Amino acid sequence: MEYSDFRALFGLSAFSEEEALRVYVRRQFSRIVAHGVDYDVAQRVVSGITSFDAWAPGWAREGEHWEAIALKARRRRHQTTAMTAFFLASNCYRVAQQILHDDAAKMAYYPKVVSLYETAGRLMSPPWKRVSIGSSYGSLPAYLSVPTGRGRLPAVILAGGADGWREEYLPITLNFLERGFAVLNVDAPGQGAARLFHKTAMPVDVEKFYSAAVDFLLKTPHIHPQQVFMVGHSVGGYLALRTAAADRRLAACAALGAPFELLSIFDASPPARRINFSLLCGTRELDQGREILRHFTLEGLLKKRIFCRSSGCNKWVNRLKAAWNKGLRGS
Repeated sequence: MEYSDFRALFGLSAFSEEEALRVYVRRQFSRIVAHGVDYDVAQRVVSGITSFDAWAPGWAREGEHWEAIALKARRRRHQTTAMTAFFLASNCYRVAQQILHDDAAKMAYYPKVVSLYETAGRLMSPPWKRVSIGSSYGSLPAYLSVPTGRGRLPAVILAGGADGWREEYLPITLNFLERGFAVLNVDAPGQGAARLFHKTAMPVDVEKFYSAAVDFLLKTPHIHPQQVFMVGHSVGGYLALRTAAADRRLAACAALGAPFELLSIFDASPPARRINFSLLCGTRELDQGREILRHFTLEGLLKKRIFCRSSGCNKWVNRLKAAWNKGLRGS
């Protein structure tokens, strides 16, 4: 399959180009807005896109527009306006590349995602830092944000999904910062910058990378060693649960929409998502990606090590697998 055959990629071959594009926009719009693009901006951009081929260039043009506004504001020392516009420009480029399912094509846009995001972060108060997490996969980049305050601070590690990378989690990063948490926003091996810039693939025992992230936080000044947490969405939720099961230094984790295993998602998905999962595992071949994903499961990991503190919640771990299997049977 050609990676440019968007209707086939998204399982929309039964629709005309125009109808398929409308379906795709409906599916993506809430995600675009929730992760940092202003509603009116998103509405204006998608209303001007008339084909799948126009998606990435259309969003890139919008990114150029907001970058120009940001640069003008920075020259005039309007720091807050500049920061907001740089973040919006980064988000526009991020949405541009997200439709693409070839890493070489993504690289036409992703460096702008990173550079604009980092420029915006340096205008924050306090500014966040680009740091490196040392691991067996080499030093992988991350963003560290530490709010001002006295005493030791709680910290949270954010884990993204198969194609939801660290720059997508700006809103939740800001929510944690406002509440006094330090935030470590990372791309694991196989994700985002770790894949596109450092050519890594996600290993089955990916929790070892996140344990290295915990090591990093525990060496960071002002971080409370008993208050390190992890939050993940979708595949990131799976990563959070897997890490919490392996590393007792995490005080707690929150897994949002987390799967119990990844193979069944692969099998039930249109080609676009299968490609995302395969690239995550370091291959362009779907059959090879599927074989690797057989080993991505929480089977045998949760029961002994994950404890739900909320009243009446201790049966959750056993129910997770049961509910997941029930859903797969279509019951």
